[in-house]
Amino acid sequence: MSIILVCGDENSGYRGVLQSLRDAGLADAEPSKREQFSPLDIAEGVCTAYGIDRNDPGAIAQVELGKVWQALSVDLMLANLERSDWGWGDARLVYLLDHWRDFDPQVKFVLVYSSPEESVAELLAGNDASPERVKQSLGLWAAVNSELLRFYHGNKDRCLLVNAAVVDKDAGFFLGLARDHLKVRLGENRTGDGDGATPRAPFFDLIASLLVEEATAAQDLYQELESSADLPGAHGAAVIGEGAGHRHNALPPAGRPQDLAPRELAFLVWEQFHALRGAIDTAEAGARESDRQLAETREEKETLLAELRQARDEIATTVRKLQEQSAETARQSDLVDGQRKRIAALEEEVRRHGEERLSRDPAKDLAAADVVARPAGELGHQVGSLAEENELLVLQLQQLQEELETYFVKYQDAIRGERPAETSAPQPAAATPAPAGDAAVDLRDFIEGDNWYYAEHDGRWSGPGTTSRLRLPAVAPGDYRLELEIVDAMSADIVRGLSVALDGRQLKLRGDRAYSGSWLTGRRKKLKYPLVLTADVAIADAEGARLEFRLPATISPSSRGSADRRELGIRLRAVRLVKR
Repeated sequence: MSIILVCGDENSGYRGVLQSLRDAGLADAEPSKREQFSPLDIAEGVCTAYGIDRNDPGAIAQVELGKVWQALSVDLMLANLERSDWGWGDARLVYLLDHWRDFDPQVKFVLVYSSPEESVAELLAGNDASPERVKQSLGLWAAVNSELLRFYHGNKDRCLLVNAAVVDKDAGFFLGLARDHLKVRLGENRTGDGDGATPRAPFFDLIASLLVEEATAAQDLYQELESSADLPGAHGAAVIGEGAGHRHNALPPAGRPQDLAPRELAFLVWEQFHALRGAIDTAEAGARESDRQLAETREEKETLLAELRQARDEIATTVRKLQEQSAETARQSDLVDGQRKRIAALEEEVRRHGEERLSRDPAKDLAAADVVARPAGELGHQVGSLAEENELLVLQLQQLQEELETYFVKYQDAIRGERPAETSAPQPAAATPAPAGDAAVDLRDFIEGDNWYYAEHDGRWSGPGTTSRLRLPAVAPGDYRLELEIVDAMSADIVRGLSVALDGRQLKLRGDRAYSGSWLTGRRKKLKYPLVLTADVAIADAEGARLEFRLPATISPSSRGSADRRELGIRLRAVRLVKR
């Protein structure tokens, strides 16, 4: 097992070297068992505990750790005891090189360096440059690499000193060197050579060259690193020569003021670069703001279009409703005109009927009755029929007047564009008094049903069809006795042939005690009214049951000499539900 630690200056490129080892199979370190500390946590804790200022070149020295940190190191090793080849990388290892060297002989080191020019160029690319930061960075570079060079000369058997730029360009050569010298089992680099570094603009290299041109101490140290390294720049070829640190010489003569020192020229170019980059950033921010405003404008446009479409739909709906209202108003007007004509016709018929009765000579009628030998009873019946017909016409006239008033109110409301007044429409009459739990429908009042004529003084005729329906009031579900109070019928056969169903279920009707067992048999030719028919029913729906009356036929009184041309069946006074 080999434990590989990668160390270098913060801007040396040691992270790319560590990634090359990982790509070839070097495993990452697991955190310690007890405290779950990673190697980076331990290094951070050491710097905090010992008050190390990482930006101070004078703080670069080996730290002798106490027992607590020794125990944490042991716990870290125990957590990775069963692993093959593993390791980690950190710039803070520069304070702990002696500690890890003495901790275990299997610990080996890859010491990474780069040229001062590269280090300053990395600093400039990070947009954190100033004359003070550059000076501090060069001082820190010199201190870190001096400590790496010292440690390397004392532990060459367990160390590799490599130039990060060479590893980035030829990782395969570096991995072969690590396998041979450090005895670490690594595979081939799976990502290929030259993939570890992010391209940097040549402008930063140019500025860095100007800044380090006069840093002779840093240049000398870099030359010493290159001469000592296991993997120097260009596989050992000299990179420090006449042209090193003088890339700015490639500038045309007009591009470099001759009266400026290299350092002054570098920061002059750097300030101009920042001014241009600031202008570019401002322009980009303006472009982004324009894009945002354009997006908002498009969104507002879409919102306005949606509102326009909605308004257009609402206008179309309003126009359609106005057209429907106009048509309804016209229809109501036609109904009112029709009712007026019907009233006028009925008034004329009443007037004519009255004139006929006034012009009629009773003595002549009696004489005619004697000639045809009519019984006195039949004559009285005729007089009674005439009186009933007259009363019927008066009732019809009253009903039509009420209907006219209703339609007139609706017509006025339609003209005003208002809803019809609720008080103008007839309301269902309250059920006739019944015991608690019972219910009744009085057909002399308003009802909910169909195929019924208007209410009369003692009930309501069915017709003109042979099937009439009636909605019963809502009652609690249970067993009830249904009572039908019939006050008249056009013939006894119509009553005998009557069929009643409740919510589609056929009922078995019974006559009252006076007609029990006889009214359906036909033994009596005539029936005595009022006649009460009963049936046992079960109400299951509290919403209100529906009765259906089926008659064998209807008869018009006009067929018997009356002026009433209606088709009539039975005259029903009330329907009752009595709780059983």
